[in-house]
Amino acid sequence: MEASYLDEEFDGRVFVGDELQGIEFENCHFTRCNFESLSFQGSSFINCRFQDCNLSNVKLTKTSFQDVQFSGCKMLGLQFDQCNGFGFAIQVNNCLLTHSNFFQMDLRNSSFLNSQLHGVDFSEAKLSGSKLNGSDLLDAVFEFSDLEKANFSDCINLRIDPTKNKLKGALIPANELAGLLYPFQIRVV
Repeated sequence: MEASYLDEEFDGRVFVGDELQGIEFENCHFTRCNFESLSFQGSSFINCRFQDCNLSNVKLTKTSFQDVQFSGCKMLGLQFDQCNGFGFAIQVNNCLLTHSNFFQMDLRNSSFLNSQLHGVDFSEAKLSGSKLNGSDLLDAVFEFSDLEKANFSDCINLRIDPTKNKLKGALIPANELAGLLYPFQIRVV
């Protein structure tokens, strides 16, 4: 790591170039910051909070997120599957997190609450016990994912093939049960 920041507050910053590569942030808070299309390559975020930030198209190669909270953030096109998986844990709340990838990631210590998760790829991800309460899952992909005991309460646009995913003990809203029947071409009226 080139530099490190501890207990720092960043408010309204617009970051440019490669100034965020290979840096360690611990217990830092980012509020209304713009990171769009930057590279976080090799950086580490431990116990950090992002509030109302734009992280769209940020490059995440070998980035570490450990106990990181995202609230009210715009997060489009993020390839979380390129992150360092060791200790990976994020809490996403009231975010626009779309067209992003969590392929084969261990998300058991993560939550996605009241967020728009359109087109997010959760294929082969471990989401057992995770919380996805109140989220919009339009076109989200769940294939060969471990969803046992996952909480989908108050979710909308849920579509999961029960023959290709582990669902034992998952909490699914009654009005979204039709989303489990789509592979069988059954029409619910």
